[in-house]
Amino acid sequence: MYLSSWESPAHDGKFGAVHGIDVSASFHAVRDNIVGVAVRDAKVMCDRLASAWVAFAKTGNPNNPHIPQWPTYDTTNRATMVFDADTRVENDPRSEIILESTATGVIVASSSVGLAGSTLCWHQPWLNVSD
Repeated sequence: MYLSSWESPAHDGKFGAVHGIDVSASFHAVRDNIVGVAVRDAKVMCDRLASAWVAFAKTGNPNNPHIPQWPTYDTTNRATMVFDADTRVENDPRSEIILESTATGVIVASSSVGLAGSTLCWHQPWLNVSD
């Protein structure tokens, strides 16, 4: 699982941690306006997200030198990589949100509280929902 909480400096920061910004960063689109053209922090975030996806595509494991050690997700610890200015692993960072696995292995998130300010836990393909 990951949580994208990085607030883009683009457009004077008015969008914050807007939903979908992780897509541009995952493709290392450092020149994308929503990421923040020519901003050092934006390049760092693009390096982190893109390197995790490239490592996963090559090896089946997202760990690489650009991010902290990313443990395998399990339902006991719920280790989640939080991509932010201080990228880190947190256990169950949104404990108020109920995660359920479906028969197809897709994770469904629901909450009685708002999720403003973050893109929540995209389905992580290497997640073993049977743990």
